[in-house]
Amino acid sequence: DLLLQTMAHAREAEAVRLASIVDALHEVPDVDRALDVLTEMFFDKTVADPLYDLALFEMFMEATRNGVVRNEARAWSRMIGELVDRVLPPTDPAVPRDMAVQIVACLVDGLMLEAVSNAELSVPDLTTRLRVVVERLCVQP
Repeated sequence: DLLLQTMAHAREAEAVRLASIVDALHEVPDVDRALDVLTEMFFDKTVADPLYDLALFEMFMEATRNGVVRNEARAWSRMIGELVDRVLPPTDPAVPRDMAVQIVACLVDGLMLEAVSNAELSVPDLTTRLRVVVERLCVQP
């Protein structure tokens, strides 16, 4: 099916772009560096190419109605979670790591949707909002 082939191709291409950003990290980042990397991975792209995010959200909407697309959306979410896990500094031991990663990944998605749907938040606005959560979830030196 052409739709699924297109989605798989887009996911693979985006995986390469995102992995190249994460692979450039050579140490465990602190909160500031993690926010820089997460901003580069997600928010810079959102503001530069809002149609990209709209297509992504259409995939998630279609996944609510279509089991095959749901599998593609799950694969996408797993990939994003794995990358966020690599970028996020050590988290508060009182919060399970997988939960902290999911919270950050979901917040990123929500902020991206807010940015493309309302067009009122700049990249610094998005990063500032993300900082509030990352600082609370991560262990500070």
